Amino acid sequence: MWKKVVAIIIIAVIIISLAVFFLLKREKPLADSLYKAVPLDAALIINIKNFDDLNRSLLSNNQLWKEMATLPFFDQLNGQFRFIDSLKRLNPSINKLFTQKTPMLVSGHTSGRNDIRLICYFEVPNESDFNEISHFIKNYKGKKLQSSSRKYEEATLHDVVFPEKKDDNFTYAWSHGILLLSHSSLLIEDAVRQLNSKESVLDRKGLAEIIKTAGKSALVNFYFKFEHLSKLAERFIHPKYKTELSYLKNVGSWVELDLNLKPNMLILNGFSFADMARPGFELLFKDQKPVKMEIFSKIPSEVNTFAVFGISDYELFRKNRSQFMDSRNILSSYNHEIQTLKNDYEIDLINSFTGVFDQEAATVLTGPASDTIAQQAFSVIKTKNRDDAEKMLTGFIHDYCSKQNRKASDFMAEFPASNGQNIKVWKLTLGNIPAMLFGNLFSGNENEYCAFSDNYLIFGQSAAGVLTYISKLMPKATVNTNSEFESFSEYFSEQSNFFFYNKPSTSGSFYSNFLKEDVYKQIKTQTEHFDKIQAFAYQFNVSDNGLIYNNIFIKYSPQAPKAQQAQEPETVSENQEKTGREIKLDAPAASKPFLLKNGAGSGPDIFVQDKKNQIYLIGPDGKIRWKIKLSEPILSDIYQIDYFRNGKQQLLFNTRSKLFLIDRNGKNTGKYPIMLKSPATNGLAVFDYDKKLDYRIFIAGEDRKIQAFNKDGALLKGWEPPKTDSKVTQPVQYFRIEGKDFLVFNDKTRLYILDRKGKPVIKLSKPLSLSSNKAGLINGRSLKDARFVVSATKGKVYFIGLDGNIKEDNFGKYPDSHWFDVYDLNGDGVKELIFSWGTNLKVMSQKNKELLSLKTPAKLKYRPAFYEVKANKFKIGLVTTDEKILLYEPSGELKKGFPLNGSTPFSINTVNGGESGFKLVTGCDKNFLNEYPVQ
Repeated sequence: MWKKVVAIIIIAVIIISLAVFFLLKREKPLADSLYKAVPLDAALIINIKNFDDLNRSLLSNNQLWKEMATLPFFDQLNGQFRFIDSLKRLNPSINKLFTQKTPMLVSGHTSGRNDIRLICYFEVPNESDFNEISHFIKNYKGKKLQSSSRKYEEATLHDVVFPEKKDDNFTYAWSHGILLLSHSSLLIEDAVRQLNSKESVLDRKGLAEIIKTAGKSALVNFYFKFEHLSKLAERFIHPKYKTELSYLKNVGSWVELDLNLKPNMLILNGFSFADMARPGFELLFKDQKPVKMEIFSKIPSEVNTFAVFGISDYELFRKNRSQFMDSRNILSSYNHEIQTLKNDYEIDLINSFTGVFDQEAATVLTGPASDTIAQQAFSVIKTKNRDDAEKMLTGFIHDYCSKQNRKASDFMAEFPASNGQNIKVWKLTLGNIPAMLFGNLFSGNENEYCAFSDNYLIFGQSAAGVLTYISKLMPKATVNTNSEFESFSEYFSEQSNFFFYNKPSTSGSFYSNFLKEDVYKQIKTQTEHFDKIQAFAYQFNVSDNGLIYNNIFIKYSPQAPKAQQAQEPETVSENQEKTGREIKLDAPAASKPFLLKNGAGSGPDIFVQDKKNQIYLIGPDGKIRWKIKLSEPILSDIYQIDYFRNGKQQLLFNTRSKLFLIDRNGKNTGKYPIMLKSPATNGLAVFDYDKKLDYRIFIAGEDRKIQAFNKDGALLKGWEPPKTDSKVTQPVQYFRIEGKDFLVFNDKTRLYILDRKGKPVIKLSKPLSLSSNKAGLINGRSLKDARFVVSATKGKVYFIGLDGNIKEDNFGKYPDSHWFDVYDLNGDGVKELIFSWGTNLKVMSQKNKELLSLKTPAKLKYRPAFYEVKANKFKIGLVTTDEKILLYEPSGELKKGFPLNGSTPFSINTVNGGESGFKLVTGCDKNFLNEYPVQ
């Protein structure tokens, strides 16, 4: 049964994902008229906006498509689109049709027992344009083709026959301003009839809802109807799985997938509409919250295939599963199995596990692909508390033995482990417990034996198998630490309801179990192509509105990835005895080391740039993941944004000439890097106004204009800010006060307060003479009391109300080059004004009362930084020109252990919410990054 269930999952993913390798970018919704031509039995619908881009970016250049085009079915698709491209290239009129970005639609239909046929739809409003296209087609390749015409209803169908190659035969027609083209004349007839029908596919349940969820900036929008999945799967799957394939009809009604295409990868994500009148596999997760996937740390890196369930509420899962089994007429037999345990042994399996289960369960295939499924298969279940779970298992053994007059010691044994400790193994002859708890996906073997690794319960076919599995869970030997897996997990959400992963190159014998013999033979003849598919994975989450968010990823590798070499420690600095760790760079650090969330739960990554303009990503283990040479220094902070809306974050920053967005593998994302129209004079600012991951990016240029971009790096439409009087050197700031938005920045003569469109919302009552510091906001909870605070030259400070009125105060004498900050240092909700220059730092109240005055041993090298190391517990961080870093309490007391060596601004990572101290990372002497443990 395990093979059958996994077969369904794999084929579902293959059909949904690989069938759209030939798709490219569209920029606006397709005309509804094209949908009206689609016959109602369509299994898939594809939107393509620009066929020219299709050919240039995929058919001609994409390596993954070139590999897949050698396989059955995809070769057919490739041939059909190559024909369209040849017509385009050979005729100026047809070329003009496509160059004008005429909308294009493709629908797929099952034909015969196991074939798939396509119809292509193009908008050709003028009959004269169609006649020119038709004339050229009829004369295409001269006498090598034969053409004939016939009337069908109100349209004329043109049949084109290639006597020397009948597989190239096709039919085309023009009706209602639409050009129809297909290898199947019957499908063209269906489309002509459909154009005369009052009903369209848009009237079918599910599709209209799914179209609304389609990504506007996606490379392509792909729609698939699950009802036809079993028919399409028959093209690939062995007939012995026909019954199981019929279950695919009920997985959902329609799915929409947005395509993101890269040279060596394909990413598909979007929503599916589930028809609860015909519940399918997704019903198991109805109303469940996505769960953070921590179970990866208990899956060996050599895994072939695994599937993970994320279950936030097991009680609800049980109810949903009962409904699912009832719809399959198998609930009564399942209830009988559970009741037998109660009657025979007084074991309440379900309620007992409900009390100890903790949100995650996985079924795993590992070991040589030549092994039997039973030898490869393991089940992994996370428990809330190991002690409670052990008591439960021991109780099961005693209950069983008391009824069978057996010794409990025959079912519990301890075995020595490599770490010198013993591992306790239970033998449970009560039936397949993981399968009873979670379903047939966990029935790869009988799962009689189990043992613990931390609080994870591992089930397997034998005691030796379980012990071997646990022995493989060594540090840096699990899937979450595997560089191959990590290279594409960047694109998936950390939280999930269901996650499936497979490595095709090591699963050949596994596929032979469920693929048709001719399909598998064809794959075997193309092993050199198939093995280059590094991995594919499928993930879905149930959203709050009941729709299911699907994420599919396929990674292509032109050659086997090289094992990542551990870096040997290099020479150390004189400062090592004070540091917890030192990391050697190629040149001294030129920027603050930024601490970044990495999603693995093992501590933050470090991002830094050195004085050779190289950027580094350093893992929590201190090893350099990658380094990249840039042409110039970074001006901004390093921001993390969720570009793909999947919980994985990319790194956003700018230099003087470019805007960058790179993933955690150091690869450019989307159309990045973006060349700036005018060189930047400040670091970027990025805002997500409504917390919908719809980012806005702002950068000031030497042309004295503030450029605004969307997350794709395109200039923001409707943004029309005034030209500034002089250069803006500090980042743009965003404030929301009582639901009203303010974008704020300043140059040396003016404070600019704008709305989201760049229009001024406040007119100041008089001109100002400002320092180069950014403005702060005080009393920002109400429009009435809010004030923007900016420092001026010669110690002046301006308080600017939202009515444009200005109040001026003198806070002392400071040089024009001073730093000015507004920050709540003591956590009382009232911000202080902080001035720093030379060897001085002063903290003033808003009422011009001095609260703190500091003198440093050497001049300040950088602007002060402020850190919250515990809830409402703050520190002041300083770096001086003598390469020292200092950390002060708000009272002015220097923290114990400081000063420390450091030459750059530093970052702080708190441990256990600050209760266990924190770690401080800074650039230091002799090309080192230093990490200091601080109590």
